[in-house]
Amino acid sequence: MAYPQFYPFKTKYLQASTTSSNTISSTVVPARAKLLGAWYAPTPVASHTAVGTATVAVNGTSVTGMSAITVTTSTGDSATNLGSPTVDTYLNAGDVLSTLCSSVTGGVTQYILREF
Repeated sequence: MAYPQFYPFKTKYLQASTTSSNTISSTVVPARAKLLGAWYAPTPVASHTAVGTATVAVNGTSVTGMSAITVTTSTGDSATNLGSPTVDTYLNAGDVLSTLCSSVTGGVTQYILREF
């Protein structure tokens, strides 16, 4: 009889709420994890071009290496990589991951986590 295997490290993708321009999108972390990176994708119906900045934060504090990232959006534009933290960023269950975009069309942020 084979025993089930439980792998302790799982990659999880969390999608934050869709936003309109110049607002904060956020989501709650479900379990302990390490932040690996984030992506920002504009809404498919974006009808104008915008160049702005995005800052990723945990519980309201900017993540080192993920602040003031240049984001360019336009009609039909693809997702923008917001990079990854320059220092290890560990998260606990209940922490709030958020992205503040300024002068950018509305869109969605997806966070990449490694649960442990």
